[in-house]
Amino acid sequence: MTARTVFLAIAALAALVPAAQAQTTFGGGTLDSAAVPSVYTPTVGMTVQPRGAQAAFRFDTTVLCGQRTYDIVERGIVAFDGSQFAAKGASTLAPIKLDYAWELTATLTGGTITGELRVTGRQRRPGRTALACSKRPLRKFQLRAIAPPTGPPAPLRGDAGYFGASDLIVNDGLRAPVVLKATATGSRVTARWTAVAKCGSGPREIFVNVSPSMAIREDRSFSRSERFSQTFADAFVRYAVSFGGRVTTDGASGTLQLRTAVYNRRGGRLKTRCKSGVRNWTALLPEGSG
Repeated sequence: MTARTVFLAIAALAALVPAAQAQTTFGGGTLDSAAVPSVYTPTVGMTVQPRGAQAAFRFDTTVLCGQRTYDIVERGIVAFDGSQFAAKGASTLAPIKLDYAWELTATLTGGTITGELRVTGRQRRPGRTALACSKRPLRKFQLRAIAPPTGPPAPLRGDAGYFGASDLIVNDGLRAPVVLKATATGSRVTARWTAVAKCGSGPREIFVNVSPSMAIREDRSFSRSERFSQTFADAFVRYAVSFGGRVTTDGASGTLQLRTAVYNRRGGRLKTRCKSGVRNWTALLPEGSG
């Protein structure tokens, strides 16, 4: 990504507060539906870490340009007054010439951060009219303080969201977000999660997955394993992912895993393998929903 981002910040990324000094981390984001949407419905994964008079944040989401969806990622450090912060920026996603702008506002109340993320953009097409990339620009999000649930196994809350993170570190001490969404009946749950896998050679693999709805068993557990592949400009990647957990009275917890095999674009030569290992995650219900 070729970026020209301007943050409302008083420190550059190089001046990050060491993780040892960090306060509570918050994780979650946006997952509006447990069903496969029939129209473009953007999701968001986000983590925030207050650091005294500053707050570090990272989010990943998507933009729709025509019929194609593109992933975008942003992070930074902004001034934080103990209850609110705001940030905005603009970037270019190369080589597809996608210019986008984003703006977020957030408020901390108790163990919850709520806010709004707005993303708009356009894709430049030489010799043709630019393509609008501003479908569903407003994404409301919720983050919970990352902590393990303490209640006993319990039924899934119908239509409820669960917000948290795994123990994987994505960037700058920020953990990988996890969001769960229950169906209206509470019989199934969908998960949106970000994973990080170390590779035998080359950079880490960072991947966002939406695990389709999983049935809640009698013991309140759920799980799903998937295998799929994607073709990129410079590689063909095979994925093997798994996600599962158990619901409690105040949240849910479990494990996730990402494994990939990265080939050249034609898929004939293996370049490297990447593995996250089995990692733990936790997610809590919104405050006051008990």
